This record gives sequence, structure tokens and C-alpha cells, in this order.
Amino acid sequence: MNSKNDKKSQIEGKKVVDNTKPSLPTDNQNSTNNSDSSNTDIKAPVFTSPSTVKIKENKIDVLTVKVSDESAVTYSLGGSDASDFDIDVNTGKLTFKNAPDYEKKSSYSITIIVKDSAGNKTSQNLSIKISDVYETVADTKAPVFTSPSSFEVKENQIDVGTIKASDESGMVVYFLSGSDKDNFKLNPKSGKLTFKTAPDYEKKSSYSITIIAKDKAGNKSTQKLIIKISDIDENPSTPPSSSSSEFLGLLKTGQTTSYQDYDDGYYQKGISRNYTRGAGIVTDHVTGLQWQDDYSDTSGIIADRTWKNAKTYCANLSLGGYSDWRLPSVDELLSIVDNSKYDPAISNVFEKSTSYGYWSSTLYAYDDSYAWCVHFHGGDTYRDYNNVDRNFTRCVRAGQ
Repeated sequence: MNSKNDKKSQIEGKKVVDNTKPSLPTDNQNSTNNSDSSNTDIKAPVFTSPSTVKIKENKIDVLTVKVSDESAVTYSLGGSDASDFDIDVNTGKLTFKNAPDYEKKSSYSITIIVKDSAGNKTSQNLSIKISDVYETVADTKAPVFTSPSSFEVKENQIDVGTIKASDESGMVVYFLSGSDKDNFKLNPKSGKLTFKTAPDYEKKSSYSITIIAKDKAGNKSTQKLIIKISDIDENPSTPPSSSSSEFLGLLKTGQTTSYQDYDDGYYQKGISRNYTRGAGIVTDHVTGLQWQDDYSDTSGIIADRTWKNAKTYCANLSLGGYSDWRLPSVDELLSIVDNSKYDPAISNVFEKSTSYGYWSSTLYAYDDSYAWCVHFHGGDTYRDYNNVDRNFTRCVRAGQ
């Protein structure tokens, strides 16, 4: 009894060691564990689109950001210039909120942030450079009037003057408005203003109209114009005789129709014109003046230029072996006007001519920023601003 109890006590006092081998997991257990490990996504998206792009100003589309990833991704923005852009959260299309202007800002820097469905994130700095493009500047400047705001016209004459306005477009058309507009005609291109019917001082001594100048961009400006009529003696006590000394040495004007008593058409007196042409020079044998009629130095083109450039051009002209050419006075220029002709009002001896205005060297006495011109469409005179306006040039020599 004691022996059995002693053995039991010995067994209970020792640690029992289990030498049984552990059982191996089943195939089902192995399959489950391996599957859980392989489905864990720890790879961040990889960018495949560039980190620098260049676009033209005034365009809003930048690019579509591209990445490589096993799952769906979303896009967002960061960086100093992020507020200037929008990005589609699903497609990655990147656009400007407002079209960029190269002159205001030529480069932008943002950060593209991409996140996949497993929460993996990656980012890429993107530099956007703006390229300059040629931009046509809209013409918003209205024409500026250079002709005076008032004219004085003798009664019984229809010619008033020529309206002038300068404009960047180089083309201005003119229109009439105002209370007395129905009394006038205005050439929309040349600006020549005339009465429809010759004014009579005794009936009306002043007229008021408004001139509208419009350029090809549609910009308009207006000028109020006052035309004052001066009185003339319509009943001279003793009209000059056709044989009077007043006619001696005077050049025939070419007017053959008499519009009122004692005008040029009434008398048709004076010295007949006498021209010859040779070597590109027209010689007036009445005045002794020689006139330029060759423009081969400007490829045969009668060029328009400012008054100062016209004076320089004549001073530098070498023609027919002469180098003493100059810009003619207004009286000299008027001496070649032929009132029997129209458009142009000049002798056919002159082979090179236009029906437009020509500069004279004579300054306007009231304001020397203007010079007198002769318009060979009809032979009238007008004033133009000598620093800005452009007219044609016919140089003269001798007879000064």
C-alpha cells in the first residue's frame, strides 16, 4: 500500500512531458492563409504622364494625368498654384480655371496627388510653362480730327473745305449730322465739304453741322463745325475791263463757263499755258518753273508722306542732272491747276499725277503746325497737320 502511494506521489511531483507530435495543417487551412496574404495591396500608383508640360496662352486644357495601378484611383491637387486649376477627381483631366496670359504669368507649379482604392498615395510635382502667342490688339481708338472746327466761306461759293481726321487704321469715312446738314454735301472718303446751293449772306450768315468720323473698326468721333458766310460786294460800280492791266501777266485758269458775272469764265483772258516735258521734268514756259514728273526713285509710285519728310525728300532729290529741288509754295502749286479738267485737275502733259492732295511749303499763318495743300481732284486748297497727316509730293525747281 505504501509502495503504491509512494509511486503516485512521485508521479504527481514530476512534470508530465507530452511527446506526441503536433498534427500538420490541412490543405484547406493552407489555402485560406495564403489567399489573405496575396490580396493585401501595398503598391502606390506610378505616374506615367510627364512632369513638365508647355501650352499656349489663352488655352485652358493642360493635360490628362496618367498613372499605373492595380485598382481605381482618384486625383487631387496641391502646391502653390493649385488654386488656378481644376482636376477631374476620376479621370485626371487637368484644366486652368481661367485661360492663362503669358504677359501676366509665364509658369505655374502644382503637385498632383493620386490615391488608389487601398489608400496608397503618391504625388508628382508638375511644372506648366506658358508660351507666348501673337495677339492682335483690338482697335478701340476713335479718329482724331485735324481739320479746324470752323470755316469762313464767301457767299455765292459752294466749296467749304476738306474734313480731316487721323486714325491708326489709316481709313476714315465721314458723315453729316446736325441742324443744317441738309444744306451740305460731304464726300465720305475724301472729306470734301460743299454747299448744295451757293450760300447768300443776306439770307443766312452762319451754319452749324456735326461731322461724324468713323474708322474701319467702328470707332466714332464727332466734331461740331461752324461755317460762317462773309459778305461780298455783289454790285461793283465799275467791273474791270477785259483789256485792263489787271489781266496782264495772269495765267488763264482754264475756266470756260461763267457761273457769275466777271468770273474767269466771263473774261477767259490771260496767258495760255505752255508746257513741255522731257527727262521726267515738265517745264512751265509761262512761270519758268520746272516740275518733277518722274518717280523712278520710288519704283514709279507717288508716295504719301508727312510734310517734314516731303521737304526732306525734295531737298535730296536728284533728277535730270539737277539737285536744287524743293517743295513748292501753295501759289506755285496752284499755278499748275487746270480748272478745265477734273479728277485730276491738271494738264495731260503731266504723266504722273493723282487726284489727291499735295503738300506745299507754305505754313498756315494762324497756326504753323498746319501747312497748305492743293487737292488735285478739283483744284481746291486745304490745311493739314504737318507732323502727322500724309499727302503726296511734287517737287519744283527754279523760279524762286
